[in-house]
Amino acid sequence: VNATHSGNPLLAENRKQLEKDVVLNQSDLGIIWDSDGDRVVFVDRQGKLIPLSFILGMLAADAIERGDQKKVVVDIRAGLVVRDLVNEAGGELEILPAWNTYLKFAMRANPEIVFGGETSGHFIYADFYGIDDGILAALRFIRLFEKGQVEEKLAELAKKYFELPEQNISCPPEKSAAILERL
Repeated sequence: VNATHSGNPLLAENRKQLEKDVVLNQSDLGIIWDSDGDRVVFVDRQGKLIPLSFILGMLAADAIERGDQKKVVVDIRAGLVVRDLVNEAGGELEILPAWNTYLKFAMRANPEIVFGGETSGHFIYADFYGIDDGILAALRFIRLFEKGQVEEKLAELAKKYFELPEQNISCPPEKSAAILERL
């Protein structure tokens, strides 16, 4: 644990050491969780963040292919790559507002939903109590990685899709009403 930065793995400064270590050690994959382990992101062998929409789509497709249920819920920020990977796996995609709570409520209300995820790194499995668990998601991605061709699939996806990083802009409370009104 490095107490010199926040536990958000989406912030580039929080991944710097992992990115260096992956390249230095010639690792196949780097994994970093947030402070409480419910979110996970991955770094490729070049020390670059793997787009979360790619991970989300691949984990969703895997969940569909492993079971009888075909429905997946994702947040609105998920890219077209997720839709396409879910469709290729024979699944059905539902898009919900951003925030993993919406996904969890949908999964509890509909037992046909096998998987939920968002581009923040929250991945939710119906067969694991419907909770977001970054450790389980990492294990399932490693299993895909061990089956082979994940790097090839990621390279293929990178030729067709891209992901814009999330941008959060701070706004003083006294100005937020005016900005929202203008939007």
